[in-house]
Amino acid sequence: MDMISVYNLKLKALLEKLLESQLQLKDDRNINILLSYLSGKDNAELGEALLNLPILVEWVQKAVEYWESLNNPALPVVLSFTFNLTALLVKCEYRFYLFSSKDYILRLCNILKSTVPLPPSNKLAYIKLLISLTSHKPGLNWLITSQFWKDGVNFCFTSETVYVQKEAYTFVYCLLKNSTEACDHFCSIVIKQILSQLIKPSNQNLNCINDLSAVQEIIHILKLVTFILQSFIKDKTFTPQRLKLPAIFIKDINLEQIICNLMLTLREPEFYHELASLMLVLNHLSLIIENQIDSIPTTELRKLYVKNLQLLTDHMNTCSVDQFLVMCHNGELYWNVLRPHLPKLDDIKANKCDMSMLYLIIHSVPLYSLAITSCSKSIIEEEDEIKELFYEEVIASMCESTLRTVYKIRDKCIKDEDQLFYICYKCLLNVERCQIFYDKPEATSIFRCVCHSYKDIIVSLKDKSGLVSKFMNRENFLCTIMNVITKFVTNFDITWTDAFEIVCLIDACLDYLNFMNWSPKIALGSLKMLRILISKGMTPSMVLLSDQAYETPLATVPVILYNKLHDPNWEIRDTSLEVLHTLAIIAQDKFPSFQNIIMSSNVTSLLIIICTGDGESYVRASALKCLQELAKIQQIWTKILVNENLPNKVVEIFENETEAIVRSEAATLMEVIYHYHTIQSELLHQVYTVMYYAATMDLHWEVQVKALGFWQTLIFKQLVNQGMIDGTFPSVTFSKENRKIVTLTEKEIQSRLIKVLHYLSKCGCLAVLLNAMHESSDLAVNKKAVKVTKKLLEVLRNHSIIPSSTIKCDSPSSPVCSLNNDIFEVKLNSPTSFANCSLLSDNVINQIVSSHDSSLLSNVYVCDSSKALTSSNVVKQEIKVVPPFEFLEFTKRDLDLLIVERQQWLNKLNDLTSLLDDMLKNYGDFNYVNEMDCY
Repeated sequence: MDMISVYNLKLKALLEKLLESQLQLKDDRNINILLSYLSGKDNAELGEALLNLPILVEWVQKAVEYWESLNNPALPVVLSFTFNLTALLVKCEYRFYLFSSKDYILRLCNILKSTVPLPPSNKLAYIKLLISLTSHKPGLNWLITSQFWKDGVNFCFTSETVYVQKEAYTFVYCLLKNSTEACDHFCSIVIKQILSQLIKPSNQNLNCINDLSAVQEIIHILKLVTFILQSFIKDKTFTPQRLKLPAIFIKDINLEQIICNLMLTLREPEFYHELASLMLVLNHLSLIIENQIDSIPTTELRKLYVKNLQLLTDHMNTCSVDQFLVMCHNGELYWNVLRPHLPKLDDIKANKCDMSMLYLIIHSVPLYSLAITSCSKSIIEEEDEIKELFYEEVIASMCESTLRTVYKIRDKCIKDEDQLFYICYKCLLNVERCQIFYDKPEATSIFRCVCHSYKDIIVSLKDKSGLVSKFMNRENFLCTIMNVITKFVTNFDITWTDAFEIVCLIDACLDYLNFMNWSPKIALGSLKMLRILISKGMTPSMVLLSDQAYETPLATVPVILYNKLHDPNWEIRDTSLEVLHTLAIIAQDKFPSFQNIIMSSNVTSLLIIICTGDGESYVRASALKCLQELAKIQQIWTKILVNENLPNKVVEIFENETEAIVRSEAATLMEVIYHYHTIQSELLHQVYTVMYYAATMDLHWEVQVKALGFWQTLIFKQLVNQGMIDGTFPSVTFSKENRKIVTLTEKEIQSRLIKVLHYLSKCGCLAVLLNAMHESSDLAVNKKAVKVTKKLLEVLRNHSIIPSSTIKCDSPSSPVCSLNNDIFEVKLNSPTSFANCSLLSDNVINQIVSSHDSSLLSNVYVCDSSKALTSSNVVKQEIKVVPPFEFLEFTKRDLDLLIVERQQWLNKLNDLTSLLDDMLKNYGDFNYVNEMDCY
């Protein structure tokens, strides 16, 4: 039986349960998941196959007939599910005809209307059904004939919830969009009905729009029309057929003139904001309708620029800052939709009609005003060539009318000084929100403005201490300005070559960190910004200076970090470690001069203490990350870390650490140490034992994957020790054992590879790989182990240690099995600590079996929250030795197939079958549930 047939049986049983009168449904989470499967959200092919099952259409028809025969209405959850299911089904024209035979859709809608009161979930499902019916001509004709489209329009004005109203807006847009292609006359009728209150002569004379209810009704109309025209622009389809829809509003009804008349008289802020929002979208659509979309002349763009500028100026004088910034965001959206169809950017800038630059300038004016009103006078009077050059470029890009508007905005901001910080804060949020519209030059322009504002504040604080209290309570503003800088540097890859202001920011950021009175939130923002600036804002000359003069600001970074690592706030400690981590990475190759700066402080020694002694696991993990990068630097290792006995510290972490995030980073640190340095021979066995335990017995798959990284490095290093260079063996190499140059013949290479295999066997590496490929391991662990094993097998195949193709071996006497059998008959003189034992130690199982439940739980809660580490109860695991031949026998199978089968098995745990079984079980039908219960 195929899966679709299985689904059909289970769906049939489930749907029957939904019609039972005694059914009780407490929530609809599983039903929503089922609808997600049916909609094909994650698997379109499966969704379509399920919708084509006859049982679904038959059940809806049966449900309609059943509910019509009863006096009691259906459960709201079941009725909602029925409408959502029908909405999915009728998207297909053929299935729509199946419902049309006996007017099932009409009868279903009448059942819904008889339900009083109607829950929002049912309204939402009903509207989704109406939207589905607009997707094809027969459904559209049914809506027009039945007049049910009026219900969707009414929901736009009468709905109590935002979700229902928004879905109703979507229905009206889909209805109009599709009806323009099928029936222009009907589309015009719907639009005139929507605008009936606006196009009445009495309302155009503005005599009766004094009643509050009338005003609210018109505001709802304006919001709906704005949504329709916004959605049209967002669709970005400007064909002549599609342009019929906005043309009805603009040409047939002359909506622009109606809105202008209302704007001249009605100045109530909320009303005026809706009018201006609609006028803004009409301005852009008029440009598209009156001109061919791909050949809009710059003269027309100039007219649009002037109209929008005047509209924004009037809006700013009438409405709130929040409403004004919404206007700016929408304006940027409309402009960016038109951008691909506009003339060349140089022509636009030459005519000074670039709307993008206008919005950037509008967002930057409050920041400039803040420097005038709230910063020290020295900011205005100082000679700053970089700042002057920037403002000259901005002014040069503006026309005279734009400049006048900018001065009006500035004067309003200065006049409203009490609200200026809030205005700047909202402007920064809008800049952050609008960054999706910017190209790199535009992002760089606004970034430079924000940089100057950030620098002006700290310069003023240093110049005039009395200003500290003024800025101390502006946490949201300061955090947002730092967040904008950080995001723009990251998202647009801004470096000192794009904006030289970024160089000055490093000094300013360090000055912020030296102020001791900031809140933790501001300190966090400064540290995060410093981390980004160090990696992006360093010029070559700064790097050279930092290598020669310890008086440079960069030399103070480790000292500042050292102090921040003692902060009581763990987030500040953690972020400080992230900054140090960045320093360590770029100190390796990009800026080696940072190595001396790092070593000049005691921060490296402090890391050793933090990774075992800090009370927060995230901080301990971050400290280990820093040590991973510092351990790669030979100078720091030789002069500092080699004396700290790091391998032994990592072993102690594995023995005592309770948090997986810390153990996983400890595993990576051990891998780095093993790769770049030499671990003392007397400590090797202990290291192997701990890493064996981490890879096979740790309860967290992340730790096991990281531990497998250690064993991968061990394999690589063993191959290198045997002469391999860049994945191949050279013709000659130097033998450490014989202390002479040796010719690497094929026989010699095979001998060396066999030594590697025996070493991997003895240290437990082969046992680790076999265990990790077992089905009981996590899928991520399986994948990592297969990846490591395949690389090892590739080397062995290249030198004929194993066959070049995967061959199934059924009998030890087969040629493949006996080919290299004698090669591996070597006695393993392993120490007692390497003795064979079962992969899952019998001692561990016996301890668990013999323990009482209470004693097991007491061990879990023995941890004191004030201490980072607890005494270890880790069972010392002996390493299992898997002979090379046994390992190679296992790898003769298709390793990729192991992963595929494992993935398929896991998918079945979360597939539709499992969901249907759970739902049947919850609804009391045990006949169709799997007999095997895994709980």
